[in-house]
Amino acid sequence: MPTTPRIVILGGYGTAGFAIARHLLEWTEAEIVLAGRSLTKAQKAVATLAEQYPDSRLHAAQADAAQTASLIEVFKGARLVLVASSTAQYAAHVIEACLATNT
Repeated sequence: MPTTPRIVILGGYGTAGFAIARHLLEWTEAEIVLAGRSLTKAQKAVATLAEQYPDSRLHAAQADAAQTASLIEVFKGARLVLVASSTAQYAAHVIEACLATNT
């Protein structure tokens, strides 16, 4: 397991996810991955946060909660996944991906 924890925020560019990311950047040394269906929105959110936190701990990723395979790809190497998206109907996919990646 990496020495610096990697945290994936599913829905990281939404209102709640963005606020959580900001808080984690302020209070932890964790690597933060903002993920969601839109890579473009994730990249914009990362760029906005990078203005205040320019230390390269931020990353953007595309992941669709309805597609377990895309979640597994993004969750690899993560210590924690925070779900800040309104995707409760896909909770089984998220759980399956977490189990598959030991997250």
